[in-house]
Amino acid sequence: MGPARFMPLALLVGLWTFYSEADPVLTTTQSRPDVTFGGDTAATTTVDSDNSRTNSEPCGTNITQQNVANDIMNHTEPCKNSNTPQQNLTNESTPEASSTSTELPPLTKCRYDFKAGMRNNLFFNAQQEVLPLLTKKFVIHTGQPRCYLTRDDFESKLNQTSGSEAIVMFLVGCLDTGVTQVVLRGDVEVSSHGSLGTPTSTSEPEVAQAGTHHTPPSQNGSEPANETGSGERYYHNFISYFQSLHCRLSMSVVEMIANMTDLNVLTVVGDRAWDLGELETTPRLCDAFRAVKAFSILGDWSAPSYLHHLARCTGKLGNVVEMVLSNVSLPAFPDFLATSVPNLRALELRDNKLTAPVVFPWADGFAELPRNLSRTFQFNDLYNFRGSFDMPPHLFRRLLILDGNNITNLTRFHFTSDFQFISLQRNGLMVIAEDVFDLVPGVQFLSLAHNRLTSLPAKLFFKLTALKKLDLQGNLLKALPDNIFRNVRRLDKLNVERNALEILQDELFTSLQELTELRLKNNSIRRFDHGALSMMMVKLKLLELQHNPLTTFPVIVLELRGLVHTNLEYTDIQALDFVHISQRTSASRLAEALKNPTTGDFADISKTPTSQRVISLRFSKLRSVVLYNATRETLPIFMLVIKHFTILMEGAHLACDCNILNVTHQLQEWKAKGKLAGTEECLEGWNCAWPSELSGKRVASLEDDQTYCPLEEEAGTTSCPEGCACYVRTKVETVIVDCKHTGLTSIPPRVPANTRELWLQNNSIKTVQKLPYLRGLHSLRLTANNLQELPADVVTFMPQLRVLHVDDNWLTSLAPALARLRQLQSVRVAGNPIRCDCRTLWLKGWLLSHKTVAEDSDTIKCSTEESDGRFFTLVPDREFVCKSSASLGELAAPIAVPLLFAFLLLTLAVIAFIQRRRLKVLLYIHTGMHPFDTDPPDHQTLYDVSVCCDVTACAWVLRHLIEALEEGGRYKVFFYSRDAFVGFTTSENVRHCVKNSKRLVVVLGKAWEDSDLLVTATKEALSKCQKEMVHFMTVVVHNFSAKDITNKHVQQYIQRGRYITTEDKHFTKKLLYEMPHLQASEKKKQKDPEKAMKERGKGKKDDTPEGPEPVALYNIVATSENEQNDLMEQNTLAQHNQAYCHNTGHSPAFDRQLSVSDLQLNLKNGQVTSYTIQDRSSANQLVPAKIIIQRQGSEHPSVISDDLFGDETNNRNARDSDAGKDIVHLVANNPVFDKQMSVESQASRQRRSVFVWYADRDLPFTLKNIVEPLEKRGHACILQDRDFPPGAAIQENIVHAAESCTRSIFVLSDHTPKNEWFTFVFHVTFDRQMQSRDHRVALVTREDIDVTKFVEEIQQVLKTSALLAENDPWFAKRLRQFVNFDGYEIC
Repeated sequence: MGPARFMPLALLVGLWTFYSEADPVLTTTQSRPDVTFGGDTAATTTVDSDNSRTNSEPCGTNITQQNVANDIMNHTEPCKNSNTPQQNLTNESTPEASSTSTELPPLTKCRYDFKAGMRNNLFFNAQQEVLPLLTKKFVIHTGQPRCYLTRDDFESKLNQTSGSEAIVMFLVGCLDTGVTQVVLRGDVEVSSHGSLGTPTSTSEPEVAQAGTHHTPPSQNGSEPANETGSGERYYHNFISYFQSLHCRLSMSVVEMIANMTDLNVLTVVGDRAWDLGELETTPRLCDAFRAVKAFSILGDWSAPSYLHHLARCTGKLGNVVEMVLSNVSLPAFPDFLATSVPNLRALELRDNKLTAPVVFPWADGFAELPRNLSRTFQFNDLYNFRGSFDMPPHLFRRLLILDGNNITNLTRFHFTSDFQFISLQRNGLMVIAEDVFDLVPGVQFLSLAHNRLTSLPAKLFFKLTALKKLDLQGNLLKALPDNIFRNVRRLDKLNVERNALEILQDELFTSLQELTELRLKNNSIRRFDHGALSMMMVKLKLLELQHNPLTTFPVIVLELRGLVHTNLEYTDIQALDFVHISQRTSASRLAEALKNPTTGDFADISKTPTSQRVISLRFSKLRSVVLYNATRETLPIFMLVIKHFTILMEGAHLACDCNILNVTHQLQEWKAKGKLAGTEECLEGWNCAWPSELSGKRVASLEDDQTYCPLEEEAGTTSCPEGCACYVRTKVETVIVDCKHTGLTSIPPRVPANTRELWLQNNSIKTVQKLPYLRGLHSLRLTANNLQELPADVVTFMPQLRVLHVDDNWLTSLAPALARLRQLQSVRVAGNPIRCDCRTLWLKGWLLSHKTVAEDSDTIKCSTEESDGRFFTLVPDREFVCKSSASLGELAAPIAVPLLFAFLLLTLAVIAFIQRRRLKVLLYIHTGMHPFDTDPPDHQTLYDVSVCCDVTACAWVLRHLIEALEEGGRYKVFFYSRDAFVGFTTSENVRHCVKNSKRLVVVLGKAWEDSDLLVTATKEALSKCQKEMVHFMTVVVHNFSAKDITNKHVQQYIQRGRYITTEDKHFTKKLLYEMPHLQASEKKKQKDPEKAMKERGKGKKDDTPEGPEPVALYNIVATSENEQNDLMEQNTLAQHNQAYCHNTGHSPAFDRQLSVSDLQLNLKNGQVTSYTIQDRSSANQLVPAKIIIQRQGSEHPSVISDDLFGDETNNRNARDSDAGKDIVHLVANNPVFDKQMSVESQASRQRRSVFVWYADRDLPFTLKNIVEPLEKRGHACILQDRDFPPGAAIQENIVHAAESCTRSIFVLSDHTPKNEWFTFVFHVTFDRQMQSRDHRVALVTREDIDVTKFVEEIQQVLKTSALLAENDPWFAKRLRQFVNFDGYEIC
């Protein structure tokens, strides 16, 4: 139903909600959000009311010019003149006050913020002129249990306005939800005894006196008097709307508004909104309803306890035409309203507890809008739900909305009255009688959506001849009766999506010749009969069939003249078979279908039209376009389709085998003859998805020998190796043997005759045997195996070899015979531990002279320690040296040591060498010494170690592993569960931590191969270990045996001893041994921070004041980072006497130096208390984006956070509680720091726009945990229910929000898949993220989420993304990081 579902009032729709939702107090309800949400950001012109301020009004009259959609509390000052007599009124000693002081809090003058606005009204006309719209907002402050307003509070705001006719909207909202009691005070002192409406004596209570009755103007349009008998003025030119939000309102306030203006719309929102008991003691307060046309109570769960008091107003409610009682816990509709509201024509009872529809004596006919008002065209379109029913602009609509109740059975009920719209959504409706709608033939819009209907009676809609829109989505319908739509011939829109339909039988929709939209997505449709639709349905423009297991292309979509868009995405259609299409239709019928639907003129089929009809097969299972065995009718049909239809195939699995060549040849022939313009989708957008070497290649540009088809062998012959696939390449007829990913440990012993290509990627082959068929081989692909040698005789045996791929193996050298292969066209060697010695010098020369053949020559690296992982071709020739080993004679030369003793020492040395790793570990465990395997001092990274584990082991890892590593600032740890960057994929986060860490720890459990995180982490780490020849990864085996690991690559790695079991009693010590350690020479330069603190404490007297103590420069290491988290440089200040600061924002990069004298650090109790830079450089230089301060002897640096120039600027010596380290802030005596922070790198991160999408039931969580924290930090959040303009289509609002925001947040729960717009919003935001790296999307998961309820595409995104869970202990920190962090380096 779109945005109009949130607009229950005839006069108020889209208008009052816009102005109420700008304030924070008005956005919090105790139930569903759709009762008050709207959204518009149009600015208003405000009026200055200072001249009308009186001495008796303490506050609320200071109006400033500001955007009406902004937060009031962010722009207005609270009332501060609290010493006025009115505020101390109740402190006076009166008998009544003293006797009741213990019962009720004192009554004080309301302290409030006021904001006024004026704009051209886009909703109503009066006598063909648009009325201006005035808004008067009163937001009452917290801490006022009982307070009063006066007539002057309201009237002074009206006095500021000219006397022309206008619509004025009064809004009174309370920040203390449901607590503040608001009454009206007149010239006589207000009683403070009892509850509202309860007199304290026999005399009439003061609250009643406040609402002195004035005779209103007559409703016949005669000119009213300006003043009443009491001298109080009546503003006849103002048509008023009044709404109370979260206040406990006195009826006297409403009566005062009705006595002052022409009150037409009355709405109260929030629990305990008012106590109508006042009507029992003061019946004349019912006069407040005398002119009200629309009356609403929203979100007041106590309403059933006081609604019966409205019976006192019988006779005063005669003008009420529309009534809304939504989310008020009504178990049944009150009977007395049948007589109290005799002219009711529209009733909305959403989200109550009704078990049956309302029985009511509805008034006949249509009621006219008062005072000759009429709705504008735009507003009238919203009012009738986007044209869902006919609605003259000067009349009230007739509708009955019963959504969100418990009406499960409609077998004994008949709807009556002349309703235009009946809605029964979200009732759990299971059974319905066929005659339930027989007495409402005028219904034009009927919604039975989101119920549990499994079937429908065949004559259910038999009498609904005026029906224009029917919504059946979200039920459990398995089939539709044959003639169910026979009589609804005016039907314009039909929605049956998200059901369980399996078959669309012949003639099901043929009677619907006025139909323009047919939505059938997300069903189980497997069969679509050709006769289900008719060629006479010329008005049908949209047909949605996506997300159905449909296997056959529905030919009828080509024959419908008006059909503009057909959606067949995510279906099981595997072939676009034009031979089959030609058997179901003809070229003449297609030419007839291509007639202009408006004029009936034939299209010029020889030309390609500029606007084509769209058939989308995106992300379907389409594998082939069939044109072989074509008949004489096939080619003309194919020509018409490709020229007049745009068939989208993005994401489909189009196979470019030999069968596709029929299409390729035909397209190339027609293009050469000029029959195709060259812009057709078939030429530009039909791309191959299989095989991988042709992925992305256009079908129209294929060459014959690039394709191949399966090898067809004679029956009984099996020359193709077991588990492999064999193909025949087109035209040349050579054989391809494809054995990728088959687990082979050696090359196949036999292959089919004429085999020329052997594909053996991703196996476990260690060597290549010399087999006869290798002599004729043209291509040998051995990428990603365990190849340790490629024998020279095998290389020589393949003289015709053209392609040799041996990358990502374990080869240490290649045979020089490779240089003698003259036909080589492609060679890949990278990813092998090639040694740079005298045996491989020839290879360097060959690579340099054959760069076009050696595709990866620039990425091959040396594996020896001396070469330090340098690129192979860059190593000087003089370093390709073979070292000779000492001879046995030299080792055994007699030097006065007995031969036996020498042999014993040699034996011990061999044993020690074999067990060297175990010995080094034992040495560290028992002595703490780590003299070996140290890291070079200049090996600087963002993190010392990264840790990845499954979510089930997160708690154990945090307690036993992370705490051990971070204890005492020992290491800087990237813990994936805590530090992963939300908004990026798992693989992007893994690549980031692998690239920027010295070590990676992966914790593997029994089901680790089911974790996308652990599989990706091990793969990336093994790749880094292999390419860079470093001991980078440590495997921690948790709660299972290392022998049970089946992954061959991980098996090979742990066989070298690089793993630890959590059951090992020395687990912590062994883990710390694997961590990075600096070389001894560097450690000597550092001081133990704890020992240094003790030394500074010695000799200090107890009475010595603890002032800031300067820190010696040799104790400090300064490190600078840029905004992309690229570590720039780290130097000891004492060595280089300078610090380098680098900025890479939108301004040009530069370096600047700060002398030692410019830098001062102070400590107090061992903690950094201040950090000062005296900048003597020019003021136009920029500051470093981030500075790290690290004390010598500590391996965990302290970082000056990004919030340095944010909300915490005044707290110069604050500590970052999250990091637990000394965070120091720059002293604001540097003009550079004051003037230059306007650069985008800082300012934009402080104020980002965030688009937040959520299900209705997730709103309280979203507001509390996401929206409020972000808005407090200055970010602007856009919510669909609060900020979307009511006049625009929801699709436009979604697209605009996604494009204008750099961050999007989805709150996902079990309720999310039920949201009809979720999939659309999901695609829009993720498409935006793919288009721009500045845009990021975060997925927040609730505790109750069931991922299987989402479609497969979204399940895949959830599986491969870094998520933010509701129960994440670091939720707030990671949310801030997501919004503030640019993350270019992660990308």
